[in-house]
Order: sequence, then C-alpha cells, then structure tokens
Amino acid sequence: MNIKNMRYLFLSFSLIYVLSSCVPNPNKLNKDKEETTQEPLSKGYSMIFFRIDDYVMVYADDKLIYDSKKHGQTKDILLDLNPYYKKGVEIKMEGFNADCGGCENNNYEYVYEIYKDGEGIEYVSEYSNHIHQSIGLKITKTHILD
Repeated sequence: MNIKNMRYLFLSFSLIYVLSSCVPNPNKLNKDKEETTQEPLSKGYSMIFFRIDDYVMVYADDKLIYDSKKHGQTKDILLDLNPYYKKGVEIKMEGFNADCGGCENNNYEYVYEIYKDGEGIEYVSEYSNHIHQSIGLKITKTHILD
C-alpha cells in the first residue's frame, strides 16, 4: 500500500469518526420522548425539557420566564409559552454548566422540544460528549415563534 492510499484511508476513517460522533444517537433521542411524563399543550406553543444538566434560563424577548436553578427539576419540565406569545416573539434558551467538584468529566446536556398545537416544531439536543467543560454559559439557542 503506498503513501497516497494510506493517507486516503486515514482521512476517510477520520471523517467517519468525526461525523458519527457529532450525530446524536436516534435511539437515545426517542428514549427521551418515551420516558417523559409530560404532554405538549394541544393549543398554542409549549416547550418540554427532557433533560437538563446543569441548568437553563429561558427568555421571551429578553424577559426571564424560567430558571431551572430556582425550580430544582432536571427533566420532564413543561413550559407554557402562550402567555408570552406574540407573532415574532424570540424564545431564547441559555444552557449553563455548574461546578462538579471532584468529577472526572464536567459534562453538560440540554434536550428539549418546542411544540405548536401539540406538534413538535423544533427538537434540540446538545451534549458535551464526555469532554471536560469549564463552568458558565455553554450554549445559547434562539427560536422565533410565528
């Protein structure tokens, strides 16, 4: 096998590894939804958090509407977005990583879905993939409701 073929094989395997590590496991995604005790609202907009590690803050047009640190829940959280709805309202989710003390890996994970009239319109799953993370803001996602 010559150098050119070896380089090609190395690049191919590297690309496959990178792509497979970035794609969420569909079985895990379905399991989150199957295990929840919450149902989306049948009318209007709602949001279900399937998993939060460590905590999140949710805003509607920059007004804080939910802080998971104050509520202490980490899964199966249903938020009614209807009181904050107006055409074009921006829903922003900020995910934070807290200090883990003596943890080997200080991971974070946020899994949620936004619904309109009971139907999922946007699914989000963010995970640090077992890579040690510093504390603080890790992710900001915005969603515009039509």
